[in-house]
Amino acid sequence: MQDIQNHRLGETNELLALETASDHRAVALAMTQQATRTLHIFSRDLDQALFDNPEFEEAASQLARRSQYARIQILVQDSSGAMRSGHRLIALAQRLSSRIEIRKPMDEYAVINRAFFVADETGYISRQQADRYEGVANFYDRLTARDLAGFFNEVWERSQQDSQLRRLHL
Repeated sequence: MQDIQNHRLGETNELLALETASDHRAVALAMTQQATRTLHIFSRDLDQALFDNPEFEEAASQLARRSQYARIQILVQDSSGAMRSGHRLIALAQRLSSRIEIRKPMDEYAVINRAFFVADETGYISRQQADRYEGVANFYDRLTARDLAGFFNEVWERSQQDSQLRRLHL
């Protein structure tokens, strides 16, 4: 993957080929740092290589606090591994529950083995196979980003709060 330092969300329309977890992590971090309104994350297991690091946690926290309208919505098919490991994004969602929400898709979506990430309905990262790191990204492709966000919203409306992720207050 080429250097993404000059890529700007909502400005740089270039299809990037992603091949490794570090490629995905760098693009997800850059998009999250540049987003102003929304993140939609569709993941099988809330991939720790991408989202469980201090840099992403800080970028997500800043986005969530940036505006009263900022929202981070995450659909995770299986959160058990992330819960066991103490995933940073889950802890952040528990602290900022009015801005970051994690849901579990209905069983009918369990067969979907893809992963994607949409920032401000403008930029996206997409993997056709969630268990592989080959994918593509673009910082400014509204058509594809809106298609992915539309599918995300369809699944979101038919999802439920993941009972494993509820914070117990003692």
